[in-house]
Amino acid sequence: MGLVDTIKGWLHHGNAKADEATQEVPDAGEAPPNVAEVDSWSGDLVRRYCAGDPTSIDALMARFRPVVAGAARRHVYSAYDVEDVVQETWLAFVTKAPQIREPERVVGWLRTTAINLARRLAMRNARTELVDETAMERALPSFEDEVTTRATEQSQRVAFEEAVEQLSHREQRLVSLLVDERGLSYGVIGGLLERPIGSIGPSRARVVDKIRRQPGVKAILDADTDDRLAS
Repeated sequence: MGLVDTIKGWLHHGNAKADEATQEVPDAGEAPPNVAEVDSWSGDLVRRYCAGDPTSIDALMARFRPVVAGAARRHVYSAYDVEDVVQETWLAFVTKAPQIREPERVVGWLRTTAINLARRLAMRNARTELVDETAMERALPSFEDEVTTRATEQSQRVAFEEAVEQLSHREQRLVSLLVDERGLSYGVIGGLLERPIGSIGPSRARVVDKIRRQPGVKAILDADTDDRLAS
């Protein structure tokens, strides 16, 4: 997930969602103490898979599925299309894992693969059959909705980025680690910031509260609440 989706999740669902996101991956061993060892952990799992351990892919999928889905959403927008890209990406991993030159960088390989697959799917979706004028008229509103959606997403991204920019340097660093695509645990984050692990949760709560009170973000959250009540 990107910055906007991640922080909106915090704001709507509270600390529980972030705590869930930072839990250890099942069967993946203890949390690596730093980012370099997160990459090493990933590389070891790739090598284990290539050596014939079919269970190692489960830990990779649990850790990096949000990365793959987030990359897909940059180019396809329906839940069905996103899920298709996610499945095709992992199928590509299954067939091409031995060809990955740098297993420690598997998260980048997965993201790039998902983006390429999503682009191809978007192009296939764009190749529509010739339709009569009535069908074309029905299609036009969906195009307008897409333009509106893109504009809304862009304005939300700007609002959240501006809200984060209002934080202190230490708080911005905390946010960047919390939204890191590798799904860093509180233990890793605490080590990188040289802070006790028990301080990360409360610090995150204070940062969330500051972001929530920014006018641009507050307007977005109020609009989301109105939409849910209306639906």
